[in-house]
Amino acid sequence: MKNVMRTLAALLFLAPIAAVFAQAAGPAEIRKIPVAELIAKLQDPDPNVRVAAAEALGRTGGVEACRALEHLLDSKDSLLRLCALEGLAQLGRPPPLPRLLPHLDSLDTARSAWRLLGQIAHPTAFALLCRGLLTPARDAALAGL
Repeated sequence: MKNVMRTLAALLFLAPIAAVFAQAAGPAEIRKIPVAELIAKLQDPDPNVRVAAAEALGRTGGVEACRALEHLLDSKDSLLRLCALEGLAQLGRPPPLPRLLPHLDSLDTARSAWRLLGQIAHPTAFALLCRGLLTPARDAALAGL
């Protein structure tokens, strides 16, 4: 009976997890996908494809990927905006300060926006970060430190 239970546990829990990890593309596989193809996937009707493409652009890097991620900051989809901010943060390429400011007050994107604000080497960004530590958004602002 114990062997049956172990087998069932393996089939129910471990096999699906192993399958997901086996299918997950690592950074080396992502870099093989042309950036233009990833950018094209941002227009896919399936929101999951768009999000996956945005996440891949954040790992791929390059000028075109950063431009595409900055363009997503204007998206109506908050998950795409979040992926864009996270991708830019991961690449160490914060958008211009005026493009970042609207995302500091959004509940969906605040933590990522504050994190990017901490990467901007400008006195205004530093002043905003210091002010953010004195507001109710303090926890999100701490991500910028």
